[in-house]
Amino acid sequence: MVTGIPRTIDSHCHITHRVFDADREQILAECSKRHLLLVNSALDETEAKFSFHLSEKGVLTSVGFDPKILSREEAQKITDFILTYERKMVAIGEVGLDWFWVREHSRREEQERIFLQFVHLADRLGKPLVVHSRSAGVRCGELLLSLGFKRVLMHAYDGSVQRAVDFASKGFLFSIPPSSIRSEHKRKLVKALPVDALLLESDAPALGPVQGERNLPTNVFVSADFIRSVKGVELEHVLRETYSNSAKLFGLK
Repeated sequence: MVTGIPRTIDSHCHITHRVFDADREQILAECSKRHLLLVNSALDETEAKFSFHLSEKGVLTSVGFDPKILSREEAQKITDFILTYERKMVAIGEVGLDWFWVREHSRREEQERIFLQFVHLADRLGKPLVVHSRSAGVRCGELLLSLGFKRVLMHAYDGSVQRAVDFASKGFLFSIPPSSIRSEHKRKLVKALPVDALLLESDAPALGPVQGERNLPTNVFVSADFIRSVKGVELEHVLRETYSNSAKLFGLK
């Protein structure tokens, strides 16, 4: 359990990933020491149950489905799991579109059908949606708005900055990973968006500040400092606002 009052939230990570098996306990202890809550994104039933098990160690859970898996049968299995255990989750996701890996038109259409299944599920359960939108950010946003669904976290968004501003005006939130320090696009995104539309994420073990190295949840403080430098505000302001944004999105007290 996080000691003291949580100060920061990693809105999207994968702490149940096997690359953390050897030192997960030490990493969670460091997160606790730094008053950092984690929202773990589980992509199958095994990861989700493990994530639930970590709830006493400062880990919250979202459950989703890898967009690259174009199987309605598998999507239905995780949907049934979510319906059974939804009280243990703070969000649905990550789910969405990945047009970097999926390029054929027919397969993209199938990916959209599966994505919409989870949008309707999140709406039915009253849960926020964590959206994966690699090379498909604008399309994801347009689909969501067409359905009137706005309780959205766009994780590691790489689409049009201007459209991101439009989406933020409708209530969408955007989480900023540590890899942003290497990205001119993320610099432009953070500059364009108000702080009240931003969250911190690590996406650990991916998207770390050093390319090719395993990322850690505590690197959300790198993200926070990046936002501070781009926006020209105090670090404490960034931490306070991103915490408030995350707590509101995930329904935390």
